[in-house]
Amino acid sequence: MHYVYILYTAAYDKFYIGETCDVVGRLQQHNSKHYKHSSTGFTSDWRVALTWTLANRSPALILESYLKSMKSKKFIRQLCADADALNAFNNSVTEKFNIQLF
Repeated sequence: MHYVYILYTAAYDKFYIGETCDVVGRLQQHNSKHYKHSSTGFTSDWRVALTWTLANRSPALILESYLKSMKSKKFIRQLCADADALNAFNNSVTEKFNIQLF
């Protein structure tokens, strides 16, 4: 299994989108500033806002890229806060890219 995740920092009101095979371990890396020069290295209060489970890395990279292409904090907030919006997004991703979300 592989995962796409959205992290959120309340201190800076920012989101980060990534992919991994270990969400818990990756969150620890982000919060421990393991990636010092990355876009998450400026704070250590990241929390997981959303995750998607996919069969392997290939569809995870497609979903990650698609989410990043939205470039909209408002859109990501809506996904995090509104189950109907999230379900509609998941359905559209499944149809558009023919990938299965678990």
